[in-house]
Amino acid sequence: MFPPEPSACVIWDLDGTLLDTESLVAEVAREVIARHGGELTDAARAASLGKRPLEAWAAVAAALDLPVPAQQLLEESEALLSERWQEAKMLPGALRLLTHLKECGMPMALATSTLRATLPLKLAVHGHLRTTFQITCCGDEVEQGKPAPDSFLVAAKSLGFPPSRCLVIEDSPAGVDAAAAAGMHVVHVPSMVDTGSAARNARTFGRQGITTLASLLDFRPEAFGLPPFKDGVQGTVPVDPAWSIRGTVVRGYGRGSKELGIPTANLDAESLRGSLGEAVTGIYAGWASVGRSSEVYPMCMSVGGCG
Repeated sequence: MFPPEPSACVIWDLDGTLLDTESLVAEVAREVIARHGGELTDAARAASLGKRPLEAWAAVAAALDLPVPAQQLLEESEALLSERWQEAKMLPGALRLLTHLKECGMPMALATSTLRATLPLKLAVHGHLRTTFQITCCGDEVEQGKPAPDSFLVAAKSLGFPPSRCLVIEDSPAGVDAAAAAGMHVVHVPSMVDTGSAARNARTFGRQGITTLASLLDFRPEAFGLPPFKDGVQGTVPVDPAWSIRGTVVRGYGRGSKELGIPTANLDAESLRGSLGEAVTGIYAGWASVGRSSEVYPMCMSVGGCG
């Protein structure tokens, strides 16, 4: 469902939308939970997405029945994360879209559940983000966190636009609910942990005012009354900066090779998780070499179960 009138501003979420902090947080959460004899499940992780840190840990503790106060879990995780936030990478398509909107003069705000004191740590190696947004609203600066609409309403008011003219880009169900409650159109770009559960996401598909995309690489500005991209190459989207990935062939040269008449192979997805991020899905063209050979071949790669 597209908005009835062109968007006048864009309000971004941070974690899982712009930066791949969620896989880093999950890694640290597993370590903290293991200290207390538990194991992080997909359900517990999904329950925490989009929420302020203390509320996220409360949701995890409840889901796992951990006999540990959420505040203690938060303190343990923050001690580990404070040294690692710089590891978080931009998610695919985010920099391209941000740069395009900035060059078009589009007013933009950041509405995040991140605490104000933590925000500089997350943006330390992403200096361009510090100068992109006219407004930043953090989780500890509003009375209620997502899924309440407070942060989005504050951002819209600060930018000077009514909610109906605001376009929100979010990855979590809590964030989608918050933006919808604020009366804004939402582009929902769910992370893998959400996409894997049809039950958790069925309520977002087809809802009035919500557009669901597989990744930001699928974003088409003109659908929301924004100037179109000009960097497409014969219908394909450039990946900039280019990915350089390496993985072990774990299976291949089977049915696909026989039907297509060309060599096919599968790479170990777990070894590529850090290179590709969690929100990538699609068909990619590029070049590849095999083993120690210096010969380079044209290649096509399917990521995220596309084929």
